[in-house]
Amino acid sequence: MKELENGRIRYYDNIKIADKYGEMKGMRPVREWDPATGKTRTWMETIDHKGKVRQVRPQENITNGQKIHYRFDENGNYIGTKEGITRNKMSNNKCIK
Repeated sequence: MKELENGRIRYYDNIKIADKYGEMKGMRPVREWDPATGKTRTWMETIDHKGKVRQVRPQENITNGQKIHYRFDENGNYIGTKEGITRNKMSNNKCIK
């Protein structure tokens, strides 16, 4: 659990270890609750072995029923979506713009 400066509370579930060993350790669900409004939002985070968030997939009700995977490089820089990865060429799991 983490209390944010804006008063929201973020709950992190346990990481589900990836089925195959690779660059990513696994994924975990995250739920954020706003006590002021009672609203919640949920997303999945994919975590690498260094503990950095490398992909975020919001709940479909936030993205108009679509599964959208927002990806980040090893430095935390946004590199695009999995679905729109044609905007960038991927080579050896690194983004080339």
